[in-house]
Amino acid sequence: MSHQYQPNGSGSSDPYGYGSPEAGGYSGAPTPYSSPAAGDPYAHQPAGAGYDSTGYGSDSYGSTGYGTPQSYGQPGYVQTPPQNTLALLSLIMSLVGLATSGLTAIVGIILGHIAKSQIKRTGETGDNLATWGLIVGYVIVGLAVLFWVAYFVFIFLIIGAGVMSSS
Repeated sequence: MSHQYQPNGSGSSDPYGYGSPEAGGYSGAPTPYSSPAAGDPYAHQPAGAGYDSTGYGSDSYGSTGYGTPQSYGQPGYVQTPPQNTLALLSLIMSLVGLATSGLTAIVGIILGHIAKSQIKRTGETGDNLATWGLIVGYVIVGLAVLFWVAYFVFIFLIIGAGVMSSS
């Protein structure tokens, strides 16, 4: 089977599609105002053509972009109860007590006890936060009290030693 190029455009045996316009071949350069060829995939298309409502292009097989997510038949969504805000504030205030010499740790202890009673009454989550707020608060207040007791004992010992040496 021999294919020969025929420059006059006659014949439909041209392997490159440059045959006569009657045989469906190329009819010349398109003008800017001519409509695109029906089967030309590279022809100019209006904006948004070839896209479905999701914004993803559709392929030649008729499917569009990514499909809807597959459901696995989960039994149902169980909403967890809300977290008690005072429990979180209890832990935060107790930890800030490190920087405030235990003053906000006292507030953390009070908030921790209130949060524990609210959690028992309402069934909210956050019991562990309230417990840790109480633990940290009591430890920091205890350390602060020990610090101040040791400080005043040390001051009284120095003053007492100074009075004893001067007499």
